Amino acid sequence: NVWDPARATCEAPEANGDDPEPSRLPPRTPREPEPQWVQCDGCQKWRKIPGDVDASQLPERWFCVLNRWDPSRRSCAAPEEAEERAPAKKRPPR
Repeated sequence: NVWDPARATCEAPEANGDDPEPSRLPPRTPREPEPQWVQCDGCQKWRKIPGDVDASQLPERWFCVLNRWDPSRRSCAAPEEAEERAPAKKRPPR
């Protein structure tokens, strides 16, 4: 096979900066939810938890020892995780 530009055809519309119709786009790959932050009621350190955790279901008083998602930070003695891109840390609504 040899490429022959004279015989090559394409039925796609020319690029004009507009996105194709949404119905013609392939489905998006679901992204992992952004992590959330909870504050320990004992040491006041912030701990990251997965974004798919329903933070409203956490106990009223939350402590590092309850951090089952990150065993290395399951203690108040563990340092707070440094996260430059972390959103504003705030206590989840209860």
